[in-house]
Amino acid sequence: MELLATLNLDNATSQQIAGLKPRQAARAVIFNNHKQVAIVKVNKENYYKIPGGGLEPNETIEQALLRECQEEAGYSVKIDQPLGRIIEYRTQHGINQESYGFIAQTNGPLKEQHLTEEEASRDFRLIWLNLSEAISLLENNRPTNYSGTYMQTRDLLFLKQAFKIKNSLI
Repeated sequence: MELLATLNLDNATSQQIAGLKPRQAARAVIFNNHKQVAIVKVNKENYYKIPGGGLEPNETIEQALLRECQEEAGYSVKIDQPLGRIIEYRTQHGINQESYGFIAQTNGPLKEQHLTEEEASRDFRLIWLNLSEAISLLENNRPTNYSGTYMQTRDLLFLKQAFKIKNSLI
């Protein structure tokens, strides 16, 4: 999968990067039948993200994507196409995260979200916006913490890649 970006917001040195623990994650720009995308607002920390998260043991990237979309968005999804991957060197968390992004479509009726205890405590709320509105929202919002800054920066890149792909199909 194409590398879209490497985020090194901490200006980590190669020695610091070598000491980071690898982590893989799957993320989706999910479109509904109204051509809107799913955005998760993390109310307690003032940032926005697309649905997705880390792989569990023995889980493929695609399995993780389907599980995370059900958990955070409440929808089963059909994977449409890959967006690319983004690497993040997060020294404060001690991780070298590689996120694989996909375009997906809702597949079936809305079901209940299955947020983790941590996600519920951070007040995850799902909103639907057209793609241009979602990009504008993430461009203009200022997260109030370290994690939010990384997530919003990364997910803005995935949204812009989805915009580029969708517009090339017209």
